[in-house]
Formats: sequence, C-alpha cells, structure tokens
Amino acid sequence: MNESAPATDPPEFPRRTNGTAAEWKLSDRTLVFGPGPMLMGIVNVTPDSFTDGGKWAATDEAVEHGLRLVRDGANILDIGGESTRPYSQPVGPAEEIRRVIPVIEQLVKQVSVPVSIDTSKADVARAAIQAGASIVNDVTGLTGDSGMIEVARATGAGVCAMHMQGTPQTMQDAPRYDDVVEDVLDWLKQRRGELVNRGIEPARICLDPGIGFGKLHEHNLQLLRSIERFHETGSPILVGHSRKGFIGKLTGPEIAARDSGSLGISLHLALNGVQIIRLHEVAATGNALKTMLAVREIAHPFCYAWPRPALAVDLVVLRNGDAGQEILLIQRKHAPFAGCWALPGGFVEPDETVGEAALRELLEETGVAGLNPVEIGTWSHPDRDPRGRVVSVAFLLTVDGRTKAIAGDDAGNAGWFPLKRPPELAFDHAEMITAARNRQV
Repeated sequence: MNESAPATDPPEFPRRTNGTAAEWKLSDRTLVFGPGPMLMGIVNVTPDSFTDGGKWAATDEAVEHGLRLVRDGANILDIGGESTRPYSQPVGPAEEIRRVIPVIEQLVKQVSVPVSIDTSKADVARAAIQAGASIVNDVTGLTGDSGMIEVARATGAGVCAMHMQGTPQTMQDAPRYDDVVEDVLDWLKQRRGELVNRGIEPARICLDPGIGFGKLHEHNLQLLRSIERFHETGSPILVGHSRKGFIGKLTGPEIAARDSGSLGISLHLALNGVQIIRLHEVAATGNALKTMLAVREIAHPFCYAWPRPALAVDLVVLRNGDAGQEILLIQRKHAPFAGCWALPGGFVEPDETVGEAALRELLEETGVAGLNPVEIGTWSHPDRDPRGRVVSVAFLLTVDGRTKAIAGDDAGNAGWFPLKRPPELAFDHAEMITAARNRQV
C-alpha cells in the first residue's frame, strides 16, 4: 500500500451502515431493518422437532401458536414441516405439504407479517409460496433440491441460504474445519455469488452461518464470537441459535435454562448488527431488546463506527478512449492517503443503499452522473485503512468514450489512464479491476 501521509484519526468519524443489508426484498414486500434485529418466530408443524416436537403438529394449534408469536412481537413467521435436528429422519414432500400448507393458508389471512417456509424441497417451497409464503428458508443453502433455485427465481421469493456441513442425518458425526469462521464465510460468499449468477437478485438473498448444523460446540462459539465478520457478505444475516444443544452445555439442558441462554446470545447478536434472529421465545427477547436499545440509545445497531468494519463502494469506470481501454481514477486529497491514486468511491451512508452510494460517490468525486452501476463483488480489506477493516462492494460502469471527469469532494484530481498502464494505486484493486474486465467482456 502506498501511503504518502501519516494516518490521522478524525475527531468524530461518521457512523456507517451495512447498506446492502439495510433491506431484504421479498415477493410481496421489502423488509427494512430498523433499530435492533427482526425476530423470526418458529412454528414447527412436526412431531419430532428437538424441543417442541408435537406441540403444534395439529393445524389449529400451529395457527394459534403463530398468532401468539405475532402478538408477542414476531416480525416474521417461519413454518416448518420437517425436523432438521441431528439424526432426524427425512419426510417426503407430500407429507411435508400436508403439514404446512393449511397452516400457511390460515396464517396469511390473519397476520400482516411475512411468512417463511422452512424447507429444502422445491415442491414444498412452490406450494407454500402459492399458499402465501414470501420467503424460502433452506438449511441446505438451496443445494438439496436441483429445482429450488428455479422456484426462488420464478416466484421472486426472498431466500435464506444456510451453511450446513453434511446432512441432518450425518452433520454431527465428525464435523471438521480448517478455520470455521473463514470456511463458513467463504462458502456463504461463494453461494451468494452462485445464486446471483443463477438469476436471483442480490437484494432477495439472506444468509445464515448455520449454528448447530455440522458444527461442534467450539465451532458454534467461534462463529458467534466473529459474527460481525459475516456482514462482509453484503446480505442480511440470519442466526438461528435458539435452544440448541451447545447452549444447554453452558446453561443446563432444561428448556428454561436454554431460553435464558438463548436470550444472552440474542443480545450479543443485536449488538453486532445481525438483522434477523430466529427463535422460539419471542416475547422475552423482544422486551430485552427494547430495554437494551433504550438504555444504550442505539439508533441503529448495525451502523459501524471506526475502528469497527465499515462498508464502502469502489467504482471501476471504463471507457474506450484515445489510448484504448481506459480506467477512471482519482487522486485523494485528504490524509491518510493524500496524493495517492485510487478508484472513485467512498462510504455508504445510513439512509442509502449501496447502489445509491455508488452513484452519489461517483457524482461527488468525478462529476459523472446518470449511469447504471453493475455490482461485481464484495471484498474484505483488513489493511485498507489504518483505522479499521473495510468491506467494499465494487461496481462496474462502462461509459461513453467522450465522457469527461472533474475532481471534487475528496478528489484532488481525476483522470483517465490506459488500463494496461495505470499509476501505482493506494490500494490493491487488481481483483476488482479483473472482475470488471471479465464482466465487461
């Protein structure tokens, strides 16, 4: 990294938010994340789920339980007809449909919150969406059924893709990782990219690290300790830790003990910006979050303040100019990178999406306006700035060969350079530029 000036901490650096995760687009609405996480209430229409199997197996009982969860403050209802506890036995799609569809049909008539179907089967997902569900929550990350991606793409449902090592029948036999945080994070990033390439809009994707699914006790703790890292994916993060066995090891196996332990983790997740928490006990968690937010005066828990991770945008702007293919670069004028060349870009503000931030930063720094940025990927930069790690979403813009640029905002200079012979850059943007060139081709 080329640094021409020493690092200086500003007296009050603005708080920033993970812009791509400020919203989640569903088939019938867009969820906007506000102060604190949304609570996803669990409705298990099964005889064998690990803590409440059989309690809500009858349709009327399941519907009443869902209504109670909404009264208690659930923002989403997650309906499941097949247990995915360790060593559970799979259920055929016909039986799963028989269990969940009557429940979904009745609930969507009586609640205003979105309904999610917890399934890994395309036929079940399709039937649930036809019945009124608007989210597919798949523990296999949409890998368990070859038809699931097409169902999600065709219906426009929101999807939550979870990481799981193995299957429910095998996942706890001997899970192994080189580094559980890095391994799960890399898998989720890759899976998000695959889903986008298969036609699912990035705004419709939510990701889940899969606590308890193919993870040992210490794996779960490591993932939770590092949960903030998962904002690097650019998608909303869902965590389902409620009442799981690793909590029982810490608190004791009784349900009341697991619920209080689950509550402690829920507060930790909220403080680290997790947007959705999937849980059994909604009322107590909602009350705890309300009081915590009031006492701490947190306006937006997933706003980042330095030196915690910040979300940025970088813009690879290309044109066919006098010197062949050219790239637009700016020269920073403020410390710690004054005088260094870099891609146009900057930080995402709390009230804007990443795409909006890209257009704003481009206009403010170069005067170029009215373009349609194409998202090409998300990169983590542990050393991007001396004040903290930066997670950057990069965009490609291809402009007319006559497009001019002027320096503004944090840009001391702006100019076009032959793509084969750019100046030395302040940051290593080689991967972003290569991704942009590949996309353009």
